[in-house]
Amino acid sequence: GIFLAGEGDLGGDDVITALRDRLGAGVVLIASDGFYDDGSLSDLGSAAEGMYVTQAGVPIDALGGTWGLLLRQFDASQPEGTGFFAVPETMQAVELLLQAIARSDGTRRSVLEQLRQTQIENGVLGSFRFDARGDRSPRVITVERAERGRFVFDRRISVPTTFVP
Repeated sequence: GIFLAGEGDLGGDDVITALRDRLGAGVVLIASDGFYDDGSLSDLGSAAEGMYVTQAGVPIDALGGTWGLLLRQFDASQPEGTGFFAVPETMQAVELLLQAIARSDGTRRSVLEQLRQTQIENGVLGSFRFDARGDRSPRVITVERAERGRFVFDRRISVPTTFVP
């Protein structure tokens, strides 16, 4: 397989097409979200079919439970093409911040301490905690696959984080 990273707006479609022309459909193409992030595959035709794109965000159709249902209902009520990049993350952040404020003594330091101590179970983004740097652990990478001219959710990969000072 070939992993494509960088800024895709600078000829990414040409690179994908050239790789398919030279190597055929059998080679696995994996691109970072920065390399291919516009969500439109119409210009690529069959060259993108089966290609994977990784991203740090969580697509709405990958969410289960009450949060997933709420987001899908909200998404359906919006005009076509509105886009919901980072909406699940924003929902989770707002919920966590409000809870941390409620547990704090009202000072900024106390709110930050409460956030760092938070452990989420079955939240919008699943179950996680924050590591020593404030990053979500485990980190979640979403993988989408190009299928019939659009990206569809393929899987989520959890990557544990470790902090080495």
